[in-house]
Amino acid sequence: MSRLLVWLALYVAAGVLGRLTIIDGHALSLVWPAAGVGALWLATSTRRRLPVDLAVLGAAVFGVNAATGAPPALATVFVATNLLQAALFVLVVRRLRPDLHSFGGTRTPGNLADLGAITGSAALACLVAAGLGHVGLGLLDQDLGWMSFSVWWGRNLAGILTVGVLGLLVLARADDVAGRRPPSRRTTVDAVALTAMSVALVLLVFGRVEAPPVGFLLLFATVLAGVRLGPVGVVLHGLGTGGAAIAFTLAGRGPFAGVLDLAERALYAQVFVSMTVLTGLVLAFSRAERNRALADLRALQAETADRAQLFGAVLEHMREGVVVTDADGEFLLRNPAGRVLLGEADGDSTRVQDPAFYDLRHADGRPVLDDERPFRLAVQGHQVLADYLLRPRDGREPLVLEVAASPLPPADPADPQRRAIITYRDVTALRHDRDALAAFSGVVAHDLKRPLTVINGWSEALAEEFRDGAVAPEDGLRMLDRVSGAALQMGRFIDDLLSYTVVRDAPVQQVDVDLSRAADEAATAFRERENRPQVYVQTGLHALADPVMVRQILDNLIGNATKYVAPGVRPRVQVRGREDVDWTVLTVTDNGIGIPAEQREQVFETFHRAHGDAYRGTGLGLAIVRRAVERCGGTVSVRENPGGGSVFEVRLPAAPLTEVVEAPREPGRWSAPTPTG
Repeated sequence: MSRLLVWLALYVAAGVLGRLTIIDGHALSLVWPAAGVGALWLATSTRRRLPVDLAVLGAAVFGVNAATGAPPALATVFVATNLLQAALFVLVVRRLRPDLHSFGGTRTPGNLADLGAITGSAALACLVAAGLGHVGLGLLDQDLGWMSFSVWWGRNLAGILTVGVLGLLVLARADDVAGRRPPSRRTTVDAVALTAMSVALVLLVFGRVEAPPVGFLLLFATVLAGVRLGPVGVVLHGLGTGGAAIAFTLAGRGPFAGVLDLAERALYAQVFVSMTVLTGLVLAFSRAERNRALADLRALQAETADRAQLFGAVLEHMREGVVVTDADGEFLLRNPAGRVLLGEADGDSTRVQDPAFYDLRHADGRPVLDDERPFRLAVQGHQVLADYLLRPRDGREPLVLEVAASPLPPADPADPQRRAIITYRDVTALRHDRDALAAFSGVVAHDLKRPLTVINGWSEALAEEFRDGAVAPEDGLRMLDRVSGAALQMGRFIDDLLSYTVVRDAPVQQVDVDLSRAADEAATAFRERENRPQVYVQTGLHALADPVMVRQILDNLIGNATKYVAPGVRPRVQVRGREDVDWTVLTVTDNGIGIPAEQREQVFETFHRAHGDAYRGTGLGLAIVRRAVERCGGTVSVRENPGGGSVFEVRLPAAPLTEVVEAPREPGRWSAPTPTG
């Protein structure tokens, strides 16, 4: 109810003010601010409130006109035209700008498109209403003529463009609490100075009965308002200037008072008010659009700079080389990794060098020709993905580079300069691992197939024996022993594969490990072999390592030492240690058959067997040892034992507060087989 009373009071006040400016004694008023109030009234209405708002607005229109001397029939025409005008204006604006405040949205009008939609909708609504009023007055035998028709249209349009737009801006600003800012001191000073200047100019232009032709001076004030004030200030300036012009015109002063035809005089005054407001709003909204565009540009520049910095940081920290070149091979972009991979210092070159510069070759070893270079192929529109062999300029070992090159679209279609992007990365280790995996798969397949062949062969032989009749126990046991032996060999091979996987992938736990105890436990597992090995273990040995890894190391080293001995020789193994600064150095010495000097590095590779098939084995034991030692942070090597056999030396990080006891060579504590008979 309070809302309805407020709008009713505003409309009555605006209507009475408009009726006070009647210029022809019975119908037309010079201004009609109630048109703007009525438009805002319906714009803020809802579907539920609309019937009541229309009824009260119609009653207000009738009451204002009847109270100010309009006959009932004429007042009824005014009711129809005002309701149609306000409703049509709201309907069109909501269709064109549904996001505007008071028209279904929350956005404050702030650009020329909004101003155009409001002005166009107001012009259309006022034109239709003036036409209806012209017809209605004609039915009442009051022919106004086309000039009076224009005055009717102009006064209502001026009312919507001044009062309506001002109210719309004020309502939107009142709801925009977050975006509301108090005027700055500079804005306040500008407003005061502009008001003083406008008052002086209005008095100069409209203050005389016979005004001099200096009305153009007010244009300067309007332009100044548009470029210095906001939209609300512009409308207030236009409303004040236009209101003063109307007041002076009614008093018979100013340039419009000299126009003898009353309708023409009213039209000039209304056009003056409308153009003053529109000119200021066009400038204000243009300035607002420019400011938003500048703000967006600054934000875009900041975002672009941030992205460029981010892009630069990404390129800086990439481990792959990235290069962008033109058709002639000149570098347009190149990251540090691209130089490092090629072994170049910063500034060494500004373009792609000839293939011979890097000894660039295909994966099969063929030299790369000039027209086979990746960037050449890419700028010609080809996609490249291949491996190349390259010798870095800084003297490092040759690399295997995986190179990908693609054409880039032109930055400007009018200047289709051909460009290419080339990325490359060091895949030397990956290719080595790939080849090793292929070899690994072949060896695994071969070594698993051999015992399976034995199992299948002896199983078939045993089946043949059973088909021929009863099988002698000694023959059956002999065949089953062969099958069982092959199965055990396969099981050992699978166990070694699992052990290799464990030492390769399992997490490492660095703790204080009692190496002497671990060696004793490993020796116990081998002392019952047929060759009755003797294993000497020095006491008091400790290291900082992973217990599981240490067990794998000692199992394989002691196991190999007791296995790889000449026929008829009793294995003798010594496990000793010493402190070497931050390291515990563990040595495993045997009296075995030794390792040829040229194979002492190769024995630590997977599936390498120094003695071929002369001794059973999987070729994984020493590979497991090296991997386990390296994962514990140490190293392993092998050398010749002057007394015959080999000496394996394992260096592991020393445990804190470890006291290593160097036991005498003779006599010592030996771990030997327990007598059985």
